[in-house]
Amino acid sequence: MSYTLRILINLGRSERIFRTDEAATTGTLASALDLGSELANRGHDVHLFSSNAETGPFRGMHVHPRNHLADFAEEPVDVFILTPDLLPLLMPIRARARVVWTGSGYVGGDSLVRFRAQDSEGVVRWFHLFPVDAVASLVDRMVVGSEWQRGRMHPFPSDRIRVRNLGVRLEWFRSLDPHRASNRLVYASSARYGLDLLLGFVPEITRRFPDAVLHAFASVSGESVDRVVLRGRIPRPQLAVELLQSGLMAYPNMVSETFSVAVAEAQAAGLPVVTSARAALAERVRHGVDGILIEGDPRSAEYGERFINAAVGLLEDPGAARRLGKEGRDRAFDEYSWERIAEEWESDLIELIDGRRASLPAPDSFRVDKPIFAQTRGTTIELSVRRATTEVAAAWSAYGFDPRSMLALTFRNPHES
Repeated sequence: MSYTLRILINLGRSERIFRTDEAATTGTLASALDLGSELANRGHDVHLFSSNAETGPFRGMHVHPRNHLADFAEEPVDVFILTPDLLPLLMPIRARARVVWTGSGYVGGDSLVRFRAQDSEGVVRWFHLFPVDAVASLVDRMVVGSEWQRGRMHPFPSDRIRVRNLGVRLEWFRSLDPHRASNRLVYASSARYGLDLLLGFVPEITRRFPDAVLHAFASVSGESVDRVVLRGRIPRPQLAVELLQSGLMAYPNMVSETFSVAVAEAQAAGLPVVTSARAALAERVRHGVDGILIEGDPRSAEYGERFINAAVGLLEDPGAARRLGKEGRDRAFDEYSWERIAEEWESDLIELIDGRRASLPAPDSFRVDKPIFAQTRGTTIELSVRRATTEVAAAWSAYGFDPRSMLALTFRNPHES
């Protein structure tokens, strides 16, 4: 049976939606737009919300500013998809199914609310309040990007988790550049993921292979130096062109990625990838097939030596680099098509809502009767009921709802009278 689904997608972070592809975007925003657009192309009624959006059509969808979500409280929807902040799970939206689409690599996944506060050393940081397991009863499906990430979602019920690839705009990568520069390495991800490490490797790489040059596409300050060209973040279609002109993706990653669109795009461009054997990267790259995985601590001397050896080996053997690149490209065009991924989502969602009626979140679906803690990396702070309520109410209001409609929230901290 064929359904036309009414789908709401809430992009919880502050992201500006540009009505053109000629703008640099984050992976989270790009993926939300690509999935929503492809579902709309399949005939579904898709509405996407973001804090900086302007109401209007976009790539087959309808986009709205975040504070218009309250306008959708009257009519039922089939599926409500949330990424990455999850407070709207508790809002009075009548939905047949609620889906959390998470890119979080932290144990337990995303949280209801993020807010800025000082840590124990007086540094202002983003803190996460109430992890997803606090509202597990409201989440009908959690979608993650890798088997590694699935294992991090404990204690969320595993039978409600699905692994789904993120996609690549393959139309940008169809024309291979016959004159690509086999000596050109690229780094095309967040600078904090490992660019400093790579910059430290470049002198030895270029000593052993003098023609090598690195083009770094990341938000980083500083000037280009010998054999390193700092390009900054650029629009994704332009980045595709740059990748198609390159010979190798050098990615000494030191964070826990849950999928890595950067690697998937490099593979679509036919680039072999040298990266870390950690988290989801060990699923994106098949060692010796479409790239090389480097074991060990990325900050260690042993890792650096192995990484440099692998990169130089491929620079010296362009035939091997092309073979690995072709394997990665074949995989990308088989597995990372948004058309295919949207078809998988559609099938999952139709199965998920079968036999369900649209409903509001249960009034008792979220109660806090223990000390309230907010967390960030390596730091935990305890909050008063007043502070927790204030942060939640501010986030609630941003969606256009009166804070008095927080019917599903009950805070009681036993440490307070």
